[in-house]
Amino acid sequence: MWMHGAWTTLLLACCAAAQQAPSSRELSDLNWMEHRELVPAKIATVLLPTGTIEAHGVINNGADGAAPLAITRRMAPKVNALVAPLVPYGVTGSLDAYAVEASRSARPPTAPMWATCSPGLRGTAFATSSSSTAMVGTPAGTRQPSFRPSTPSWCSRNGTATGWGKRWLSRGILARTIGGWRLGAIHYYSGGTPMGLGGAFSFPIVGNRVYITTYENWRNPTIQGHGGKGFDPAVDLYFQPRSFFPEQPRDRPGNMSKNNPKLRTEPSWNENISLAKTFQVTESARLDVRLEAFNLLNRVRFSSPDSNLNSISFGLVRSQANGPRDMQVGMKLYW
Repeated sequence: MWMHGAWTTLLLACCAAAQQAPSSRELSDLNWMEHRELVPAKIATVLLPTGTIEAHGVINNGADGAAPLAITRRMAPKVNALVAPLVPYGVTGSLDAYAVEASRSARPPTAPMWATCSPGLRGTAFATSSSSTAMVGTPAGTRQPSFRPSTPSWCSRNGTATGWGKRWLSRGILARTIGGWRLGAIHYYSGGTPMGLGGAFSFPIVGNRVYITTYENWRNPTIQGHGGKGFDPAVDLYFQPRSFFPEQPRDRPGNMSKNNPKLRTEPSWNENISLAKTFQVTESARLDVRLEAFNLLNRVRFSSPDSNLNSISFGLVRSQANGPRDMQVGMKLYW
């Protein structure tokens, strides 16, 4: 009698679990009634795998799509999510030599959308590589999944609002020349890192650290000298003169921490932009033009000064940490 009751309880539990779990976690396998029942009452997350076609030697060319698809299928039950159909977004340049024109169009090709824009849906990039991505989307107002890394994403169309098929200047020569430009930018801004000193008397085995009397005012007060024209590495000392720091003892260890938390290296600011456009020369030929600029504002960032107290060049900066402005133009003709 007890065994019969136990089997009945186990059977009911399995039936209840079967009723709670969706028949499939892939959107393409669900009908609209199942979708309405699941979203958003029971499932509020969708995983979107994307990938491209790329040569991988003995591995299949679609590996960059198969990998994120397999990952999302394994993740879906763990994070209670649905899996959207794979979005193949193109072919890598290594296969250009084998390309076949599948269709002809009188209009210039438009840039593909990286993610579908849907009302009430927001997305975060979950796993990315050079040619494959897995996206996760959640309805607006709901809590994001807890896994990381993730970065905000948005729905937008690349390029300007002018040109062929756009709102303004959609026909004629101006549409071909002014419209359709694509602008990209990568900006990098970071603060400096804490600085330290070297040159302490080193004890056998254990070494040593510098002996100091203060963490304050290590920076040279005349750093903005020369009539306020700024730091001149050929003349100015980055640190106070050597006499500002005490002589290093040989009979006891130093007292300085690894770095001075009140003194940092120079910050790093950098702006890079690119401007590109595709010109449709003929029905089957097109010309890609790209203009790129690195360190657009030509910012100068000096290297760290010599921080060895025993060096004759202590406090001097002898090099530049970044490069000057670099601009280049490239063109590529397809036929």
